[in-house]
Amino acid sequence: MDAQKVYERRWKILAVMSLSLVITLLNNVTVNVALPELSKDLGADNTELQWIMDAYVVVFGGTLLVMGAFGDRFGRKPALLTGSLWSDSFQRSQPCMPRPQTTSSGRGP
Repeated sequence: MDAQKVYERRWKILAVMSLSLVITLLNNVTVNVALPELSKDLGADNTELQWIMDAYVVVFGGTLLVMGAFGDRFGRKPALLTGSLWSDSFQRSQPCMPRPQTTSSGRGP
């Protein structure tokens, strides 16, 4: 590979990784905005709402470590795609959660 091709590819990788970070941050913002509705619909008090938010952070941190090891072993692209699909499946399952406890236990990045 010549130097120009490597340079162009580097910027594409940065764009994909930045998009992944934006998706994660938007997920967190969405949960923060939805907290009043979650409180009404699920009958959750402040403690349970805090558990919902904290569960996201704990699961995200643990998943970050696991997916880092996965990326080292199998490559960055499969790790990114696997993490994106996993996150998407958890997010699609959230409207089906009937209670605050299941909502906080089902959080995924």
